[in-house]
Amino acid sequence: MIQTLQDYHNLVENLCLYAHHYYVLAKPLVSDEIYDQLYHQALAYEQAHPEDILPHSPTQRVGGEVMPFLPKQEHKARMWSLDNVFSFKELQEWLKRLSDFAKAPLESFICSPKLDGASLNLYYEDGHLVSASMRGNGVVGELVTHNVKTIRSIPLKIPYTKPIEIRGEVLLLKKDFNALNADRLAQGLAPFANARNASVGSLRQLNSGITAQRKLTFYPWGLGFCAQEFTSFKQAMQEVQEWGFLGLDFVACESAQQIQEAFSAFSAKRPNLPYEADGMVAILDNLELQRSLGFTIKAPRFAIAYKFPTAEKCTKLLKVLNQVGRSGAITPVGVLEPVFVQGALVSRATLDNYTQIEQQDLQINDIVVVVRSGEVIPKILRPLKELRDHTQAKITPHPLPQL
Repeated sequence: MIQTLQDYHNLVENLCLYAHHYYVLAKPLVSDEIYDQLYHQALAYEQAHPEDILPHSPTQRVGGEVMPFLPKQEHKARMWSLDNVFSFKELQEWLKRLSDFAKAPLESFICSPKLDGASLNLYYEDGHLVSASMRGNGVVGELVTHNVKTIRSIPLKIPYTKPIEIRGEVLLLKKDFNALNADRLAQGLAPFANARNASVGSLRQLNSGITAQRKLTFYPWGLGFCAQEFTSFKQAMQEVQEWGFLGLDFVACESAQQIQEAFSAFSAKRPNLPYEADGMVAILDNLELQRSLGFTIKAPRFAIAYKFPTAEKCTKLLKVLNQVGRSGAITPVGVLEPVFVQGALVSRATLDNYTQIEQQDLQINDIVVVVRSGEVIPKILRPLKELRDHTQAKITPHPLPQL
């Protein structure tokens, strides 16, 4: 039991340690029952002694703060967007331009997944999270600190005490996005179109209690303002991970060919990743060389996003069937004229729900755009309404599946 202020401090540190092992390392040190007991001991002490509450106590993550609007905040250092390449030839051309600009041989590159979420800037002072803001226009972004404090993979306290901006991506893991949409459908709400939209919308909530209910995850991918002069990008990100953050897979590459091999390897395992990614980032590891190369009007010269191609194919929607899932929920499935999409013959594609069909004004015999979401699941993106003729027919939901 807590008897002194020091007991409370020790308990908070232990709770933070247990939470880190549970949410970040996925290696729990104690059972959920024991954690809950200790959590409620801390909560009881804080209710009796509100003047003693530590800002990094796990009790401060619950949410419930309601903002009248989202204020704006200027970043300490600008948040840049990345230029893109879509092929090995374009990658080689970028590397040549970079080498010509540097007027020197280029050193090691670090490659990592390009996450498809919401970019976030975390600012720490004296080891404590002071503010969190979205990218915005790169100079000023929306302040969302009240929501970010509910994200368990973001430490409220780190051992590094100098001022620092840690940048990364807020996203919903695939399993959490699917669970969120299933819950929304059960409540009669429209599902989110994709995990990125859901992540952005969750960060922009005025009520942090809503954000707390959504299992957002944060992965750091870079630094902004930093008082400490790191020499290596990889070293800096490894140190950030040691401060309590999740880590991405970083691969060191010395040439265009090695970057291409890393891209191919990442593409192959992309369907099995826990998160959505739309490419790979290649960045110079030498931070001094980064600073000397600088930026163009909109992007850093020393980094590039190597994007995955999105193969879109057009075909005719023949009819819509109902599919019953394990939970008993009915999902509409579009039957298509067979078409090859990224090497696979596709004759059926998910439509998610009838709300989506109504919103898109999708009709039988429409010519539709089809992709393989995550290069695996066929999905109808939209109808090409300009190609409609008199053969179109409205789609109406059926209470029972068609056998």
